[in-house]
Amino acid sequence: MRVFYGLIITAVILMIGACALKAYKKEGALARVVFLYELGAFICGIIFLVYTYVPGTTITVLCKGLIMASFDWLLILLMYYTQYYTGMFKGVVGVKVFMIAYSLLETVAFLINTWTRWIFDITYISDDQIIVQFAKGNVLGRLHYVFAYGIMLLLILSYIVMVERMSRFYRFRYFAILILLLAASLLDIMTTWSDSIYDMSMAAFGIMSILIYYLTYRYVPNELIENTFSLISGI
Repeated sequence: MRVFYGLIITAVILMIGACALKAYKKEGALARVVFLYELGAFICGIIFLVYTYVPGTTITVLCKGLIMASFDWLLILLMYYTQYYTGMFKGVVGVKVFMIAYSLLETVAFLINTWTRWIFDITYISDDQIIVQFAKGNVLGRLHYVFAYGIMLLLILSYIVMVERMSRFYRFRYFAILILLLAASLLDIMTTWSDSIYDMSMAAFGIMSILIYYLTYRYVPNELIENTFSLISGI
């Protein structure tokens, strides 16, 4: 199971890397955001593999902190993607500045935690378990989840609004991202307090990253295909 799970995660990471390379070759503001998101997801996946399979308490604590920090950044990039893709979140500059500043604070705090263990520590490592113990009295660990799940809820609500407002031509794209975002969020909540290494939310977020590239640059709605063929037939 451990090897099979590793192969699945590795395959998803390689596909995300391919999406990042392809997005890098595109032009425009949306392409830059897609590239940064795919690159961030790729780096997060590599860190997760190291966290899961490379032994050693210090490296595991470091990777756990980096995973938590990178999750913040991925959610911010997903918000920027949503802004360029749907037009939402354009008028919330102050909120985005706060999110970036707070994510920077968390990133530094989690890096420092590698040596101080003032936020959390790893108390046990086995083939299928990594036990994380959060420090009593330290609120940063709790604030991380409040911050991350708050952004996820905001994104989920925004995609629900877009699904309701958009025409059938665009609705499938938003609906597909919404379903995967919901699934990944639920899986993440279910596995947050689990000590098992088999975190399927990582696979779900990885698949969502691949889907974002596909829906942005590859997906062609059947309605467009039918209209195109009708136009050609009428010439």
